[in-house]
Amino acid sequence: MREQQRQPPAQELEPPSTGAPIELLQRARNSDGDARLELAGRLNALLRQVPAEAEREGFAQFVVEKLDDEGFHDLYDGDGVSCRAVAVEAVLALGFPYALHLTPTDLEYLRSVKPAGSSVGLWGAMALVTGVLVALFALAFFIHL
Repeated sequence: MREQQRQPPAQELEPPSTGAPIELLQRARNSDGDARLELAGRLNALLRQVPAEAEREGFAQFVVEKLDDEGFHDLYDGDGVSCRAVAVEAVLALGFPYALHLTPTDLEYLRSVKPAGSSVGLWGAMALVTGVLVALFALAFFIHL
């Protein structure tokens, strides 16, 4: 009897299954306060999981549909991360052809909430590759002299 009292309900500890994003989204939209933040965090974690190949089309269709009807708008997790931004990133991560269904408004929103420092690594990598290519061309030029 005591062991049953010590164990919290299984529903509270289990992560949402991949078939439950709609229920989790609806619960988050209908909640307030800490419960809303916690459910939005679970929704973000679910959106970040890469679905199996067979489930990608349905997942992308669900996310794009909810983006279109503003289902992810105004949902933020406990760290202040927007569910809308995570949803856009999830569709972009699926690549072609799913990413073609995103609207320019959603892409602009993602750009506006992403930290500006995230592109610094890209510029650094491009500078490094350019430097290596210049060195190789210079070496090839001097070898042929």
